[in-house]
Amino acid sequence: MSTIKDRILEGKYLYYADGKSYAQEEFSLTIESGTGALIFEIEIIARLASGQLLKTNISAYYSSHFVPIRVHIEKRAGEQHFIEEYRIDQKNNMLHYHYNNDHFDHRSEKGWASKHVLSLPCFALSTSFLLTRKLDPNAPTGIFVVRSPNDFEFTGPLEDNMLYAELKASEELQKNKNLFSSLVFIYSEVVDNKNTPDPTIYKISKLYFLPIEMKSPNQIKIECTHFQKLGSLKEN
Repeated sequence: MSTIKDRILEGKYLYYADGKSYAQEEFSLTIESGTGALIFEIEIIARLASGQLLKTNISAYYSSHFVPIRVHIEKRAGEQHFIEEYRIDQKNNMLHYHYNNDHFDHRSEKGWASKHVLSLPCFALSTSFLLTRKLDPNAPTGIFVVRSPNDFEFTGPLEDNMLYAELKASEELQKNKNLFSSLVFIYSEVVDNKNTPDPTIYKISKLYFLPIEMKSPNQIKIECTHFQKLGSLKEN
């Protein structure tokens, strides 16, 4: 018996650097009947400094409890091509990683815990950790991030990083409660009385905590230009 899938949301983002658009990202969200699993399909098209087009396709399968189960990433630019795959074995607390390009293949595994978050090369899933992490309302919360350093060439194993997330009050949120769920500041280093780094600022929607805008200290901006509900949706 085939599994019924209900496509419930689609959207589009534009990426800007110094006010000029350089990439676009489109995504769709589907719910699998019976399991309640979430399936994200994402495509990003960007123009590289060389003039070539970089195309990234991501397929991410999350459990009904918003835990990543498997992710497939494929990137192409001209004749260059590589894939990355993640598979999380929750029973044995292991993350299985696979990298492959035209001349190299790598497989590895590392321990995985519920505190870990996957960093993926897309905007739509950049704040998915909010679905499983409760942020401290009084101070930045540490987020344990697992990321890949690899691109068209393999450079090394998966890396562990720390980010710090903080909820912020906003008058704009109060005026637009139908659009926004929260404003989140992300820091790449510890915030304390002696150290206040510039944050990357995210506006988060009520729908699965998907991001709708991001502004970084280095003048990168990503904004949502299309958000369409197609079916039954969960608001947070």
